[in-house]
Amino acid sequence: MSRQTRTKRFYLPWSKATLIALAITVSTASIYGIVGNRADAALTWLMSQVSALQSFWLWITISILVVVYIGSFLYYWQRTTILHQTLNRSNKMLALDDSLLRVLASWIPPTLPSDHDEQLRRILKETLRDATIEFDGHVERAAILLPDSTNTSYLRCWAHYQMPQESIDSMHFYIGNDLQMQRDRGGIAGKSFSSGEIIVGHMSQINGHWVCEDHEEYIRFQGTRPYCPYMSFVNVPIIGLSTHSPGGTTCLGVICFDSRRDDIFDSEEIKIVLRMFARRVASTILISEKLP
Repeated sequence: MSRQTRTKRFYLPWSKATLIALAITVSTASIYGIVGNRADAALTWLMSQVSALQSFWLWITISILVVVYIGSFLYYWQRTTILHQTLNRSNKMLALDDSLLRVLASWIPPTLPSDHDEQLRRILKETLRDATIEFDGHVERAAILLPDSTNTSYLRCWAHYQMPQESIDSMHFYIGNDLQMQRDRGGIAGKSFSSGEIIVGHMSQINGHWVCEDHEEYIRFQGTRPYCPYMSFVNVPIIGLSTHSPGGTTCLGVICFDSRRDDIFDSEEIKIVLRMFARRVASTILISEKLP
Protein backbone atom coordinates (compact mmCIF):
# COMPACT_ATOMS: atom_id res chain seq x y z
CA MET A 1 0.00 0.00 0.00
CA SER A 2 1.32 3.29 -0.93
CA ARG A 3 1.83 6.13 1.49
CA GLN A 4 -0.78 8.29 -0.25
CA THR A 5 -3.44 5.66 0.19
CA ARG A 6 -2.75 5.31 3.93
CA THR A 7 -3.03 9.09 4.36
CA LYS A 8 -6.49 9.18 2.79
CA ARG A 9 -7.69 6.34 5.02
CA PHE A 10 -6.31 8.12 8.09
CA TYR A 11 -7.99 11.49 7.50
CA LEU A 12 -11.39 10.22 6.35
CA PRO A 13 -12.70 8.99 9.78
CA TRP A 14 -11.64 12.18 11.46
CA SER A 15 -13.52 14.26 8.92
CA LYS A 16 -16.73 12.34 9.59
CA ALA A 17 -16.29 12.71 13.37
CA THR A 18 -15.71 16.39 12.98
CA LEU A 19 -18.85 16.80 10.94
CA ILE A 20 -20.89 14.77 13.45
CA ALA A 21 -19.49 16.76 16.37
CA LEU A 22 -20.18 19.99 14.59
CA ALA A 23 -23.71 18.88 13.84
CA ILE A 24 -24.28 17.87 17.45
CA THR A 25 -22.87 21.19 18.64
CA VAL A 26 -25.06 23.16 16.29
CA SER A 27 -28.12 21.10 17.20
CA THR A 28 -27.41 21.45 20.88
CA ALA A 29 -26.94 25.18 20.55
CA SER A 30 -30.17 25.44 18.60
CA ILE A 31 -32.04 23.40 21.15
CA TYR A 32 -30.62 25.42 24.02
CA GLY A 33 -31.45 28.61 22.15
CA ILE A 34 -35.04 27.57 21.58
CA VAL A 35 -35.41 26.34 25.13
CA GLY A 36 -33.80 29.50 26.40
CA ASN A 37 -36.10 31.67 24.40
CA ARG A 38 -39.09 29.68 25.61
CA ALA A 39 -37.85 29.93 29.15
CA ASP A 40 -37.41 33.68 28.82
CA ALA A 41 -40.92 34.01 27.40
CA ALA A 42 -42.34 31.81 30.15
CA LEU A 43 -40.48 33.79 32.81
CA THR A 44 -41.70 37.06 31.33
CA TRP A 45 -45.29 35.78 31.28
CA LEU A 46 -45.01 34.48 34.83
CA MET A 47 -43.67 37.80 36.07
CA SER A 48 -46.47 39.65 34.32
CA GLN A 49 -49.03 37.37 35.99
CA VAL A 50 -47.43 37.88 39.38
CA SER A 51 -47.41 41.65 38.79
CA ALA A 52 -51.06 41.57 37.70
CA LEU A 53 -51.96 39.47 40.74
CA GLN A 54 -50.16 41.89 43.02
CA SER A 55 -51.98 44.82 41.39
CA PHE A 56 -55.31 43.00 41.79
CA TRP A 57 -54.83 42.40 45.51
CA LEU A 58 -53.48 45.90 45.94
CA TRP A 59 -56.66 47.36 44.45
CA ILE A 60 -58.79 44.98 46.50
CA THR A 61 -57.00 46.13 49.67
CA ILE A 62 -57.39 49.79 48.72
CA SER A 63 -61.09 49.27 47.96
CA ILE A 64 -61.68 47.59 51.32
CA LEU A 65 -59.89 50.41 53.13
CA VAL A 66 -61.96 53.03 51.29
CA VAL A 67 -65.22 51.22 52.14
CA VAL A 68 -64.18 50.92 55.80
CA TYR A 69 -63.24 54.61 55.90
CA ILE A 70 -66.53 55.74 54.33
CA GLY A 71 -68.51 53.44 56.62
CA SER A 72 -66.72 54.75 59.69
CA PHE A 73 -67.23 58.34 58.58
CA LEU A 74 -70.98 57.79 58.00
CA TYR A 75 -71.33 56.00 61.34
CA TYR A 76 -69.65 58.76 63.33
CA TRP A 77 -71.53 61.41 61.35
CA GLN A 78 -74.81 59.68 62.20
CA ARG A 79 -73.88 59.37 65.85
CA THR A 80 -72.87 63.04 65.96
CA THR A 81 -76.16 64.03 64.32
CA ILE A 82 -78.17 61.95 66.80
CA LEU A 83 -76.21 63.42 69.70
CA HIS A 84 -76.81 66.93 68.39
CA GLN A 85 -80.54 66.24 67.97
CA THR A 86 -80.76 64.77 71.46
CA LEU A 87 -78.96 67.75 72.94
CA ASN A 88 -81.18 70.15 71.00
CA ARG A 89 -84.30 68.31 72.14
CA SER A 90 -83.13 68.33 75.75
CA ASN A 91 -82.47 72.07 75.59
CA LYS A 92 -85.98 72.65 74.22
CA MET A 93 -87.54 70.57 76.94
CA LEU A 94 -85.50 72.35 79.60
CA ALA A 95 -86.70 75.67 78.23
CA LEU A 96 -90.32 74.47 78.39
CA ASP A 97 -89.83 73.11 81.90
CA ASP A 98 -88.41 76.44 82.99
CA SER A 99 -91.39 78.22 81.47
CA LEU A 100 -93.89 75.93 83.21
CA LEU A 101 -92.20 76.26 86.59
CA ARG A 102 -92.07 80.00 86.17
CA VAL A 103 -95.76 80.39 85.38
CA LEU A 104 -96.85 77.87 88.02
CA ALA A 105 -94.82 79.74 90.61
CA SER A 106 -96.80 82.87 89.77
CA TRP A 107 -100.09 81.15 90.66
CA ILE A 108 -102.27 83.37 92.82
CA PRO A 109 -105.03 81.82 94.94
CA PRO A 110 -108.27 82.82 93.21
CA THR A 111 -110.88 84.93 94.93
CA LEU A 112 -113.62 83.82 92.56
CA PRO A 113 -114.27 80.32 91.11
CA SER A 114 -113.76 81.68 87.61
CA ASP A 115 -110.29 83.00 88.51
CA HIS A 116 -108.96 79.44 88.68
CA ASP A 117 -109.83 78.75 85.06
CA GLU A 118 -108.52 82.11 83.91
CA GLN A 119 -105.16 81.51 85.54
CA LEU A 120 -104.95 78.07 83.96
CA ARG A 121 -105.76 79.62 80.57
CA ARG A 122 -103.01 82.16 81.05
CA ILE A 123 -100.49 79.47 81.96
CA LEU A 124 -101.44 77.29 79.00
CA LYS A 125 -101.32 80.24 76.61
CA GLU A 126 -97.78 81.10 77.71
CA THR A 127 -96.85 77.43 77.39
CA LEU A 128 -98.20 77.36 73.83
CA ARG A 129 -96.28 80.51 72.99
CA ASP A 130 -93.05 78.98 74.24
CA ALA A 131 -93.81 75.77 72.34
CA THR A 132 -94.25 77.58 69.02
CA ILE A 133 -90.86 79.25 69.52
CA GLU A 134 -89.26 75.81 69.58
CA PHE A 135 -90.33 75.25 65.96
CA ASP A 136 -87.95 78.00 64.79
CA GLY A 137 -90.70 80.23 63.40
CA HIS A 138 -92.42 77.55 61.30
CA VAL A 139 -95.41 77.26 63.66
CA GLU A 140 -97.35 80.42 64.45
CA ARG A 141 -100.64 79.18 65.89
CA ALA A 142 -101.64 76.65 68.53
CA ALA A 143 -104.63 75.66 70.65
CA ILE A 144 -105.45 73.36 73.54
CA LEU A 145 -108.83 71.61 73.41
CA LEU A 146 -110.39 70.26 76.60
CA PRO A 147 -113.80 68.70 77.27
CA ASP A 148 -116.49 71.34 77.57
CA SER A 149 -117.43 71.93 81.20
CA THR A 150 -121.11 72.18 80.28
CA ASN A 151 -121.14 69.22 77.87
CA THR A 152 -118.27 66.76 78.26
CA SER A 153 -119.20 65.03 75.00
CA TYR A 154 -117.50 67.84 73.09
CA LEU A 155 -114.01 69.28 72.94
CA ARG A 156 -113.77 73.05 73.01
CA CYS A 157 -110.88 75.48 72.67
CA TRP A 158 -109.66 76.12 76.22
CA ALA A 159 -106.51 78.08 75.49
CA HIS A 160 -104.90 79.29 72.29
CA TYR A 161 -102.06 81.29 70.85
CA GLN A 162 -102.71 83.60 67.87
CA MET A 163 -105.83 81.76 66.77
CA PRO A 164 -108.50 83.97 65.15
CA GLN A 165 -111.87 84.10 66.82
CA GLU A 166 -113.45 82.52 63.75
CA SER A 167 -111.37 79.38 64.28
CA ILE A 168 -111.97 79.35 68.03
CA ASP A 169 -115.73 79.41 67.52
CA SER A 170 -115.50 76.50 65.07
CA MET A 171 -113.52 74.24 67.40
CA HIS A 172 -116.36 72.04 68.59
CA PHE A 173 -115.61 68.31 68.24
CA TYR A 174 -117.67 65.38 69.44
CA ILE A 175 -115.93 62.85 71.75
CA GLY A 176 -118.97 60.97 73.07
CA ASN A 177 -119.88 57.32 72.59
CA ASP A 178 -122.06 57.68 69.51
CA LEU A 179 -119.99 56.21 66.66
CA GLN A 180 -121.94 57.98 63.94
CA MET A 181 -121.54 61.31 65.71
CA GLN A 182 -117.80 60.59 66.07
CA ARG A 183 -117.51 60.15 62.30
CA ASP A 184 -119.67 63.15 61.44
CA ARG A 185 -118.66 65.68 64.08
CA GLY A 186 -115.58 64.32 65.80
CA GLY A 187 -113.06 65.66 63.32
CA ILE A 188 -109.35 64.94 63.56
CA ALA A 189 -109.22 66.26 67.13
CA GLY A 190 -111.94 63.85 68.23
CA LYS A 191 -110.13 60.97 66.53
CA SER A 192 -106.87 61.86 68.25
CA PHE A 193 -108.66 62.13 71.60
CA SER A 194 -110.32 58.72 71.21
CA SER A 195 -107.31 56.86 69.81
CA GLY A 196 -104.64 58.54 71.94
CA GLU A 197 -102.43 58.90 68.87
CA ILE A 198 -100.70 61.82 67.17
CA ILE A 199 -102.42 62.60 63.87
CA VAL A 200 -100.78 64.70 61.16
CA GLY A 201 -102.72 66.17 58.26
CA HIS A 202 -101.72 67.91 55.04
CA MET A 203 -103.80 70.39 53.09
CA SER A 204 -104.12 70.47 49.31
CA GLN A 205 -106.24 72.45 46.89
CA ILE A 206 -108.65 70.50 44.69
CA ASN A 207 -111.06 72.24 42.32
CA GLY A 208 -110.55 75.51 44.13
CA HIS A 209 -111.27 74.01 47.59
CA TRP A 210 -108.79 73.25 50.34
CA VAL A 211 -109.17 69.71 51.64
CA CYS A 212 -107.27 67.24 53.80
CA GLU A 213 -106.68 64.15 51.70
CA ASP A 214 -105.03 62.27 54.58
CA HIS A 215 -108.14 61.94 56.74
CA GLU A 216 -111.78 61.88 55.78
CA GLU A 217 -112.73 62.94 59.33
CA TYR A 218 -111.38 66.43 58.68
CA ILE A 219 -113.99 69.10 59.27
CA ARG A 220 -113.59 72.20 57.16
CA PHE A 221 -114.31 75.33 59.16
CA GLN A 222 -116.93 77.59 57.76
CA GLY A 223 -115.65 81.08 57.14
CA THR A 224 -114.86 83.79 54.67
CA ARG A 225 -111.14 83.12 54.28
CA PRO A 226 -110.17 82.98 50.58
CA TYR A 227 -107.15 80.78 51.28
CA CYS A 228 -106.04 78.15 53.78
CA PRO A 229 -103.85 79.71 56.50
CA TYR A 230 -101.88 76.47 56.98
CA MET A 231 -100.49 73.66 54.85
CA SER A 232 -100.18 71.05 57.59
CA PHE A 233 -101.46 70.47 61.10
CA VAL A 234 -101.02 68.05 63.98
CA ASN A 235 -103.26 66.91 66.81
CA VAL A 236 -101.51 65.61 69.92
CA PRO A 237 -103.43 63.81 72.69
CA ILE A 238 -102.77 65.04 76.22
CA ILE A 239 -102.27 61.81 78.15
CA GLY A 240 -102.22 62.08 81.93
CA LEU A 241 -102.91 60.07 85.06
CA SER A 242 -106.51 59.11 85.57
CA THR A 243 -108.23 60.45 88.68
CA HIS A 244 -110.79 57.64 88.52
CA SER A 245 -108.47 54.61 88.25
CA PRO A 246 -105.24 54.80 90.30
CA GLY A 247 -102.23 53.99 88.15
CA GLY A 248 -104.21 54.29 84.92
CA THR A 249 -104.05 56.96 82.25
CA THR A 250 -106.64 58.94 80.39
CA CYS A 251 -106.79 61.53 77.64
CA LEU A 252 -107.33 64.98 79.09
CA GLY A 253 -107.57 66.86 75.81
CA VAL A 254 -105.81 67.59 72.53
CA ILE A 255 -103.12 70.06 71.48
CA CYS A 256 -103.37 71.49 67.97
CA PHE A 257 -100.57 73.09 65.96
CA ASP A 258 -100.62 74.20 62.35
CA SER A 259 -97.95 75.46 59.99
CA ARG A 260 -97.46 76.89 56.53
CA ARG A 261 -94.83 74.23 55.90
CA ASP A 262 -96.27 70.94 54.71
CA ASP A 263 -93.60 68.69 56.28
CA ILE A 264 -92.91 70.31 59.63
CA PHE A 265 -94.74 67.62 61.67
CA ASP A 266 -93.74 64.55 59.66
CA SER A 267 -90.48 63.48 61.30
CA GLU A 268 -90.32 61.10 64.24
CA GLU A 269 -88.01 63.57 65.98
CA ILE A 270 -90.77 66.21 66.03
CA LYS A 271 -93.32 63.67 67.23
CA ILE A 272 -91.09 62.77 70.17
CA VAL A 273 -90.90 66.45 71.11
CA LEU A 274 -94.67 66.78 70.75
CA ARG A 275 -95.30 63.83 73.07
CA MET A 276 -92.92 65.27 75.65
CA PHE A 277 -94.64 68.63 75.42
CA ALA A 278 -98.07 67.02 75.79
CA ARG A 279 -96.93 65.27 78.98
CA ARG A 280 -95.89 68.62 80.41
CA VAL A 281 -99.25 70.14 79.54
CA ALA A 282 -100.94 67.18 81.24
CA SER A 283 -98.82 67.77 84.35
CA THR A 284 -99.75 71.44 84.35
CA ILE A 285 -103.47 70.65 84.14
CA LEU A 286 -103.29 68.04 86.90
CA ILE A 287 -101.18 70.26 89.18
CA SER A 288 -103.58 73.17 88.70
CA GLU A 289 -106.41 70.96 89.92
CA LYS A 290 -104.58 70.57 93.24
CA LEU A 291 -104.00 74.28 93.62
CA PRO A 292 -106.51 76.46 95.44
